[in-house]
Amino acid sequence: LVAADPHNVQDRRDLGASCVRIAIQLIHTNEAARGSDYLRKALSVYLQLNTEQPTNSEIRYDLAATYNELGAALEDWWKDASGALENHRKALPIREDFVAADPHNQRYQRDLSVTYVNIGRALVLSDDVKGGLESNQKGLAIREALFSENPTNADFRRLLAIGYQNDGNYRETLHDMHGALGSFRRKLALDEESFADDPVNAQTREDLGYSCEKM
Repeated sequence: LVAADPHNVQDRRDLGASCVRIAIQLIHTNEAARGSDYLRKALSVYLQLNTEQPTNSEIRYDLAATYNELGAALEDWWKDASGALENHRKALPIREDFVAADPHNQRYQRDLSVTYVNIGRALVLSDDVKGGLESNQKGLAIREALFSENPTNADFRRLLAIGYQNDGNYRETLHDMHGALGSFRRKLALDEESFADDPVNAQTREDLGYSCEKM
């Protein structure tokens, strides 16, 4: 479709989306190299579209999401902390703009929290633990507010637990054992809630086990 009409915006957006979906499937089946290539292809598509239509919010949303996916792939599969950090930092101003334009949109808030947490993790992997802790705390604050407003939302609860887990791990690295213990106590309470709701869920049981081990 794009070859037949290279100026059709929707067809090009669809091509970018297909590349991202293929990339995720490849990465999940241990074909990270091919998956990363598809993510870079999607990124190229969205960057060109964004250059042509810089005020198109749908294109900017897709662009930020692709930066996020590529950053995660670089970290998880290539252990490329600097590459991951670069991509997450490129997603950050876009996601901050979305929240600024619509501060009550919980989807946008969730996305921004993910970027802050991802930047924090990449900073820690780059040996900037204090910077990582600070960025994670920004994401953690957003997640605390989201879960406070939606106390039965399992997704928000697990995201918040992950934020506390990171906080505890980073504080432990900085030899703040009192602070680390406080964070893992908060994570443990959330994990116990999740386990009570779904005791046969493997991920829930793994999360609870990890918290008990860290405590």
